[in-house]
Amino acid sequence: MKESNIFGVGLLGAGTIGSEVFNQITLREKELRDSFPDAAFEVKKVLVRDPLKNRRVSIPQELLTTQLDVVVDDSSVDIIVSLLGIADVEYEAILKALMAGKKVVTANKDVIARNGQELLQTAVNKNSALYFEAAVAGGIQVVDNLTGRYGLNHFYAISAILNATSNYVLSRMTSAGAESEQALLEAQEKGYAEPNSENDLNGKDAAYKIAILVSLAFREGWVNPDNIFTKGIDSLELSDFEYALEMGYVIKLIADAQRTEGSLDVWVSPTLVHKNHPLASVNGVTNGILLSGNPIGQIKLEGLGAGSEPTSASVLSDIMRAAQDGTPLNINLDSAQVMEPGESVGRNYIRMTVLDRPGVTAEITKIIGDNRINIDEIRQLESATDGTLANTVFLTGFSGQGSLHRAIREISDLDVCQKINSVMRVMR
Repeated sequence: MKESNIFGVGLLGAGTIGSEVFNQITLREKELRDSFPDAAFEVKKVLVRDPLKNRRVSIPQELLTTQLDVVVDDSSVDIIVSLLGIADVEYEAILKALMAGKKVVTANKDVIARNGQELLQTAVNKNSALYFEAAVAGGIQVVDNLTGRYGLNHFYAISAILNATSNYVLSRMTSAGAESEQALLEAQEKGYAEPNSENDLNGKDAAYKIAILVSLAFREGWVNPDNIFTKGIDSLELSDFEYALEMGYVIKLIADAQRTEGSLDVWVSPTLVHKNHPLASVNGVTNGILLSGNPIGQIKLEGLGAGSEPTSASVLSDIMRAAQDGTPLNINLDSAQVMEPGESVGRNYIRMTVLDRPGVTAEITKIIGDNRINIDEIRQLESATDGTLANTVFLTGFSGQGSLHRAIREISDLDVCQKINSVMRVMR
């Protein structure tokens, strides 16, 4: 710890999270002192775009600046908290702060997932440190666990629900039969979702987060999120939720990683999760993470994944950690080898609309079998129209995703197949 016990904080951004962090530091000084008696925190500078803008909190005018260099070059600033929100701008700000030898805290998962290798290496080179607890899973504080108290374990599997917005939407579609658009609007009205929720629904947000978790937990190198097979919830229909419930499953957007021989199997996809699975009960804006390793066994972490309170709590935790520790993160920063999507193995759900006539199911099952895929269950559901079409659901055994998609292409070419409606992973 430095000679003075007062740590100067430079805050980049005073939006929803930034304002909450400013409040926590300035209005709860006594509580912070009681929790962390060896240090005091003082906001020295706040970077904003418009100093005259009305804000949620009252920030003294003398603290405000529109120039990044004013914050970075201030010798009284020990810790820079970057909450700008725009990935390209935030990356440049974090890099400049680390180059200046500052300790940096951020909540930007896009920047950490895409630029983590460079930024963490810069922190090592400059004897600084980068903290990003709030970038993954809101208030669960899994990053601290993986880099701290869980550090001596050998993790080999992660299954997680990492996006609060999509989990809220899926939970409402399951429990209330709400259409996805209606459920998303509810989430936005309650402050659980941003106005632009594209990355929440298409799976990219979850891909960024699982990339970070795998890099920290498996320590096989840094995972590039572009190498992760990512499928969102955009195309799901209410009938999938009805059929899932009928078969004893719920639908979740799962981010999954398995350590395999020579590479890592990492994917994000809507998934049928059996009702007895530990993640099946993770609903609403809650995140859930299932870690499997030796000697720790299987552990489940669960907590709020959206909102200013859990995010600001994680940011504040990192600020305290930066003051207390301040050493660079010691992990493998080589590039991790991620398995090609077609090599990934798993169970699957396939729903298709077919002609309702004798012999159709046999024709389809032959194609599935010819591609060396076992069928665990077949369900012929209610007629899709006036009796000429039917919905058929197949639950498969474990198979390579390459074989599965080859079979689906062949089935799609059949005259009896009108449409492949849904393809999802299955977890039991």
